[in-house]
Amino acid sequence: MLRGAGHQFSTDKIMPRNLKNKMRNAIITILINSIPLNIRKFIAIWIGKQNWIPQSRRYSWPQKLTKDMKLKNVNEYHKFLWENHLAYAVTYSAKSRYGYENIKKSRKFLFEEVDKVFQKTSINREKDIYSVLEVGCSLGYLLRYMEEYFFPSAKVLMGIDIDEQAISEGINYLKETGSIIELKECDMETLHKELNGKKFDVVFCLGVLMYLQEDNARKVISYMLINTKKLLILSGLANPGFDNQELEKSTIRTSDETFIHNFDNMIKNEGGDIVYRRWEGDKLVDKNTIYFVFAKPEST
Repeated sequence: MLRGAGHQFSTDKIMPRNLKNKMRNAIITILINSIPLNIRKFIAIWIGKQNWIPQSRRYSWPQKLTKDMKLKNVNEYHKFLWENHLAYAVTYSAKSRYGYENIKKSRKFLFEEVDKVFQKTSINREKDIYSVLEVGCSLGYLLRYMEEYFFPSAKVLMGIDIDEQAISEGINYLKETGSIIELKECDMETLHKELNGKKFDVVFCLGVLMYLQEDNARKVISYMLINTKKLLILSGLANPGFDNQELEKSTIRTSDETFIHNFDNMIKNEGGDIVYRRWEGDKLVDKNTIYFVFAKPEST
């Protein structure tokens, strides 16, 4: 029995409840795992399409149904969720993402850094940027911001993403605005095939490589460098304890099984030249950490 502030608090009532919750979760896990994975994946996809189910449930249930995939192949686990617009993807909709007021502070901060980098070069971002690619563009809302405010001279703005639903919704939204942005459904791991040698002045990949293991992320960076004329811009998870550039290998953020990478090392190993970087450790801006790396192909 614990006493304090005139109240009595009995651990006898808490322990059984905690034990009961653990037993319930264990039983649920056993029941879930007794169902073949292919069936569970089908159920997860079905849940994601039911708008009458609260978003919080559409966010969590598909992850619970397929979480054993993480142990077998964490890349495939994240890919399954994204390409079927599940879990974290359900928070992405045209209504909630398009418009300057809906762009996250961390992204606005990144664009401020992009502007500073261009100001230090002979490149005028308002006149000299004709083509832009965003890898992992979702609905294309950041490309729309670039089209309207950031790269007014751009004649080609292209985005690729594995999320078919997001791409479709983005295409429909952009058609109504008269935008020239082109969105395509594509796995970033096959980017080299999709682009077939096409190059862009600026290539963005923001908060996307965290869903790939180290070797896969390095491969995608090599593809992007090959298709970059002037500047490749990456953002990812910041290592909280020390600068990412000191990481000997990628580590896992245990909360969601995503990856903390050393972009600096990956870029150098793939022949890129780093022109600017920013690391803010565990500092949070709208719940996002700050790790930006800007690079160009070494030959430029």
